[in-house]
Amino acid sequence: MKVRIYLVITLFCFSIGLQSQYPAELLEFHKEVSLKKNKLKTKVTKLLQINNPDGDDYTDTYLYFSKGDDIKVHTVRIEDAQGKVLRELKKKEIKIQSSVAGGALYTDDFVKYFKPKWHEYPYRIYYEYTRVVDKFLFLSRWSPVTRRDVPTRSGTLTVTLPEDYSVNMSYPDAIPFSRKELDQEIIYTWKVSNMLPPDLEAHGPALESILPTVLVVPQNFTFGLEGSLATWNDYGQWQYRMNEGLRELPDSEKQKIDELVNGLTDPKEIIAILYRYLQENHRYILVAIDTGGLKPYPASYVCEKRYGDCKALTNFMQAMLDYVKIPSFYVKVYAGDNPVPLKTNIPGQQFNHVILGVPVEGDTMWLENTSNAHPSGYLGTFTQNRKGLLVDPTDSRLIDLPPLIAEKPTQHSIFNFVLDDSGKGTLRIATTVTNQDFESLNYYRNNKTVTKIKQALTYYFPLSNTALVDFEFNQPDRSRPTLELTTNWRTKRQFQKIGNRKVFASLPFSTFDLEKPEERSQPVVFNYPVFESFEVNYEIPDLDKYKVELPAPVLIETPFGSLSVSASVIDGALKIQQERIIQAGAFSLEIYPELYDFMENTEKVTKKFLIICTPE
Repeated sequence: MKVRIYLVITLFCFSIGLQSQYPAELLEFHKEVSLKKNKLKTKVTKLLQINNPDGDDYTDTYLYFSKGDDIKVHTVRIEDAQGKVLRELKKKEIKIQSSVAGGALYTDDFVKYFKPKWHEYPYRIYYEYTRVVDKFLFLSRWSPVTRRDVPTRSGTLTVTLPEDYSVNMSYPDAIPFSRKELDQEIIYTWKVSNMLPPDLEAHGPALESILPTVLVVPQNFTFGLEGSLATWNDYGQWQYRMNEGLRELPDSEKQKIDELVNGLTDPKEIIAILYRYLQENHRYILVAIDTGGLKPYPASYVCEKRYGDCKALTNFMQAMLDYVKIPSFYVKVYAGDNPVPLKTNIPGQQFNHVILGVPVEGDTMWLENTSNAHPSGYLGTFTQNRKGLLVDPTDSRLIDLPPLIAEKPTQHSIFNFVLDDSGKGTLRIATTVTNQDFESLNYYRNNKTVTKIKQALTYYFPLSNTALVDFEFNQPDRSRPTLELTTNWRTKRQFQKIGNRKVFASLPFSTFDLEKPEERSQPVVFNYPVFESFEVNYEIPDLDKYKVELPAPVLIETPFGSLSVSASVIDGALKIQQERIIQAGAFSLEIYPELYDFMENTEKVTKKFLIICTPE
């Protein structure tokens, strides 16, 4: 038997005080997993106590399953705080429906759900169910913590397996673990008590990455095809075999591709043309049937329907590149703005997305095939700077996806205020954005109404006493993640009047709202860099008749980033140059006070950086 144990994390334990401290408490959470004759049986029992009306929604229970699974809800009952049964749910109160989610067309996934409630507090919900499956890639993926603000009083996981069944495991050392051999079986047991998940803190790690989690993974499995999880190469080869035979294009599609690339010889240009064709003529939509969660729909299906999920669209894009003899590779990745790091010692299905990598001239172009707006070759915030599994017939392996780098400002804005003597007037902002700011604004540009865009822009710019009049987007080069935006505003009270003096301030940067060092319990994670550059110009009547007091330039440089602010008078106008860079990275609690001071200073400095104009 091969057992790997890693991921040592700190559990957040506590002594549960008064019941009213929490809206609900999970008094018992027991999960029993057993494998016999290639059938995986999971039995779950839970006892949940609702302490006040704020916890009522926690009784809503959803049990997800797939077509072919055998799932039975044995008991659902409501008890008082002493365990007296108040009511048992009838079978008709346990409902079933398709679990089609947002972006999905149809799926072989379903959900059983029930929503028991009671009118006197505290009350308890007890339920018990079993699920039997014959297709699985995990024996168990278990965390005793099920909700962000619900403590778990008592939790156990037991996994019973044949003695010759090989598995890989991952669990925190802080969860008590035992192993027992009995009647040609091995029983693994984990137990916890009095556990509460950590609070979510601003710019902290993804919750899934810090929750105590037990993974038990088979070394050999059958899911559509037989496969192995002994190594990442084994798993990638299984995925490659799942994808085989799915990239055949109909003749009509080949003819269309010939027309699109006729006369082109530059591989990058050909890739960009085909990628744009994908974006403009196909849309993302989820269709998950049978092994649809891991097996792409054929390229011919996408040609016919003109839609597909990430796997189908990526497979279709790969098919088009195959046809024009440009090699590419299918990459599995865990996507999200705040990614969950892979448990690299446990090969297996730890992914929720796929992208395409295309080697070109000693580099790799990355294609996000579900986006209708990304330029070809742009690896955005959704998948940048993490590990992915490159799928290859003989050499599948984990690779490092490149991080976003802020070589240019993520936002560069020129603010031109034209004001009268009361501070009323107009403002024109010329903005160029890239990276995460490009993604955000380009998403609104392509997917939202004018009203929604105006709301977003009002939030995006750090302005007060302004009203947005109009806006205009321009993307001069679709091959680059750069967007230009011009906005016009009506303004008032754009300077402070103190007696007969006018006081002008620099503009605030975006805020991060970090906790004070004494309140922080988690490291800080900035997943991508922030580079803000502002040029602020104030035109006011008769500036030459004022004595202008300019503040001294400010320059702060730290390992976390930098800030520079300076002021001048040029061509009869006040000018403030502002620039702030915040580096990407994970910053430990030991250095957090220094990071916090830097972030605070960048906000305090801009508030205190004042130009004072006094009539002469």
